[in-house]
Amino acid sequence: VPINTTLTLQPEHPFVGDNITLTCSSTIQRWPKGYGTSHLSYQFHGNTRGATDNNELQIQKLIKSDKGTSIKCQATDDLRKVSNMSNTVTLDPFYGPENVVVEPEIRYINVTEGTTLGPIHCIAKCNPECRYNWNQNISGNFEPVKNKFISKNNQSVHMHVPTITRNQAGTYRCRVDHPVVKGRSKIKDIIVNVQSPPTKPTITLRPNNPFVGDNISLTCKSTAQRWPGNIPAHLLYQFIGNNRGEFNNNRLIMNNLTKLDKGTNITCQATDDLGKVSKISKTVILDPYYGPENVVVKPAIRSLNVTEGSALGPIHCIANCNPECQYIWKQQMTGNFHPVKNEFISNNSVHVPTITRNQSGTYRCLVDHPEANNRTKIKNISVNVQYSPKITEIWLSSNNESSGLSTPITYNFNEEVIVKMTLRIESNPDPQILFNSSLLKFKIINIKINGYIDYISNLPSLKCEDSGNYQILARNGIPYADTRTVSLKIYCKPRNATAESGTIGTKVGTEESIVLNFISFPAPNVTWLRVTSFKWTILKERYDYKHKINSKIHIRTEEDFGVYGIKICNQFGCIVENITLKPQDKPETPKNFSVETATFRSLNISWIAGFNGGHEQTFSVHYKATDDFKWDKRNVQTSNIRTGSTVYYTLDQLKPDTSYQVTVVSKNIHGQRNASLEFKTEDMPEAPQYFSVGLVTDKSVILSWIAGFNGGHQKTFSVQFKTTDDDKWDVHTVHNDRTRMGSTVYYKLDQLKPDTRYQVMVLSRNIHGHRDTSLEFKTKVEYPGKSTSKTTSISTLSIVLACGYPVLFAVIIVLLVVINRRNKSSTGGSNPTNINSTTSDEYTVIQRGNPTFTEPYSTLQSPTESTALRADSIETDTYDECGIITDIEVNQTIDNRKSGNSKDEHESGKENTKERMYANMKI
Repeated sequence: VPINTTLTLQPEHPFVGDNITLTCSSTIQRWPKGYGTSHLSYQFHGNTRGATDNNELQIQKLIKSDKGTSIKCQATDDLRKVSNMSNTVTLDPFYGPENVVVEPEIRYINVTEGTTLGPIHCIAKCNPECRYNWNQNISGNFEPVKNKFISKNNQSVHMHVPTITRNQAGTYRCRVDHPVVKGRSKIKDIIVNVQSPPTKPTITLRPNNPFVGDNISLTCKSTAQRWPGNIPAHLLYQFIGNNRGEFNNNRLIMNNLTKLDKGTNITCQATDDLGKVSKISKTVILDPYYGPENVVVKPAIRSLNVTEGSALGPIHCIANCNPECQYIWKQQMTGNFHPVKNEFISNNSVHVPTITRNQSGTYRCLVDHPEANNRTKIKNISVNVQYSPKITEIWLSSNNESSGLSTPITYNFNEEVIVKMTLRIESNPDPQILFNSSLLKFKIINIKINGYIDYISNLPSLKCEDSGNYQILARNGIPYADTRTVSLKIYCKPRNATAESGTIGTKVGTEESIVLNFISFPAPNVTWLRVTSFKWTILKERYDYKHKINSKIHIRTEEDFGVYGIKICNQFGCIVENITLKPQDKPETPKNFSVETATFRSLNISWIAGFNGGHEQTFSVHYKATDDFKWDKRNVQTSNIRTGSTVYYTLDQLKPDTSYQVTVVSKNIHGQRNASLEFKTEDMPEAPQYFSVGLVTDKSVILSWIAGFNGGHQKTFSVQFKTTDDDKWDVHTVHNDRTRMGSTVYYKLDQLKPDTRYQVMVLSRNIHGHRDTSLEFKTKVEYPGKSTSKTTSISTLSIVLACGYPVLFAVIIVLLVVINRRNKSSTGGSNPTNINSTTSDEYTVIQRGNPTFTEPYSTLQSPTESTALRADSIETDTYDECGIITDIEVNQTIDNRKSGNSKDEHESGKENTKERMYANMKI
């Protein structure tokens, strides 16, 4: 067995990118001596790549991912004996230094003197761990940085200078070496610039004392140095507190100063290219000069009115200046301005405690700037000294006559006279003249002889109602207006007669009070111009010229409506006023509203028109069924309807046998009145239903029908019949008092002609008319001497069954027909054609005639489902008519009917079809 298996690596410490060789060796002995050396083969374990050559494994260009690869080997001899596992070789390729970086990753670091440099990290990748050295370029040579500025960790070396000085400026180098192999080094340089902070700047203002509207400039200055090289640093400037203006590096220019700039605090700062900011400069406070401006006098009016004897002012002169304005007051006298006496001046105000009318005039305020010449402004105010009016003379005149008044005097004027009033008044300002509180417009006349001013005005057009005492008031807004009083009496004829309404709407049977108000001086007389028993009462009101008259008119009939004239007179004239009484009321209720005639679908009504209330009236008819909610309306077309006229109207398209409510409405513009009644429509009876033929013999036939609705009145039945070739109808009255709706009525027609076609009609009649239904049939052929007890029994049985049990009658008839057919077959010699014809004829009459005989086979199979008349809808006691037909002898047999069968079938096939029978049953 192979032993001592070993694995060796060359080179011993390979780097990434190197080629390596791993050699496996083992030994073996074989006995007896002289036998040749055993041949060994080798196998490598853990290798993922590379090429083997017997006992060697070669791996090209090591990579970092080969790190940690474990490789072993074994030897196998030619007897397939395997050695033990060799030692393990674990790959760990060297590399580095690589990816050398300095953080922060910048080439130049600018730092302010006295601040901290770093930490600056030097980082690289090596296997095994890199070795780091920091050096500083001093005087052209790199020397190690002091250890106190260096710190290490597992992956990098940090340089940190807590307080840097200008002599520490320069280039710093990080050197990275491989710890095993010399000569594998890399370096990274960084340049550190140390700079002094900016000095506190100075700020200057030009001009020193600017005015509002001037342009100013502010300049900011500061310095800073940089090492190595002692180079001046580039500075940026910022002005603080400024909200407008233009910047030019260290200069701020502000154009057109305004008052809003006052109090603006402006400072500046310098910032170097390291972002270091200087201290703030001293503050420049803007305080621009201005004024005088906005010169005003308060009260803010150009003219000031002041009452004589009162105080003038204080009148304040106000302006805006910076610094404070200077003020001077002057007064215009004899065309020139002179300073106001100091006793009336207080600071910038003027105040005259007791002013007289000769102190009127213009007062002027002059405002100057204390620091500048030629900036003076002025403000004038006109002072008007006023005094209250005084009436010294007064004249009232008409027809060019005048009189001076010193005490109240009464004047009499007619309405047509124009009165002129002249007043002589002393007043400033001009007075307003009020004549009994009415503002007058006066023509001003200056009388220069004595200096008085006369005021002349025509009084407003005087009316009768203007009579009375009048106060003449002269006022101009100054206290203590002057007054005078005169008394006027104005004469006029009656006028302005007014009533509450010239037209009075009223009703017959009422009494109307007539009241008129009018103007008249002196008092008038009043008379009616229409005959009436009422008198006038004349009442004087508060004033002599105002009067009220009262009277009454009684409306007894329509003739009392109309126009009433009223004549009012005094010595100056008369007037006539008219009062019109007109009817004004809702129309009277229609009278005698009643029903003339009524049918089953219409109603004739009538009424008498009442008084129309004084306006055109219209009529309308409203109606509805009593169980309805909706009313139908029909307008009645009438013309020239007078009181007492009878109006007729027809309501049609009504429902038969229905109760209605009817209202007739009379209407005009004032309202409506109505009258009402109720009625019920009538109706004709319904046509008999299911009219059909029962048993037919040669001389008789049994008819049946079901009674319909009687139309609300008692009804009777009658049967009319004739042969088809006759024109005359025979009439039989059906005597039967049991005709309730749904009852089945049976009737026998006898004494007919054999083998003859008949038309028969049944009529249902009440007081309103009748309705009918009809059909056709044919009697049988007569066979003398052929009557047998069998046929008699069959007929009698048929009648009994028909009278007793109408529902089973059809079934029995069908059975009898079948039995008769068999009897005829048993006698021999029967014609098959005739047999079929007879069967068809009988079956047609039975099946198509009476619903009692409908569908015999269905009746046999399901008697409870009869389609004609159910047991609960047929009265079984309606066979009282059977007393009429119980003695009937049916002599017709099956044998003696053969001769007429062919013809009967031929004719019945054309006329007695199902459709024909139903058509005859229609109403």
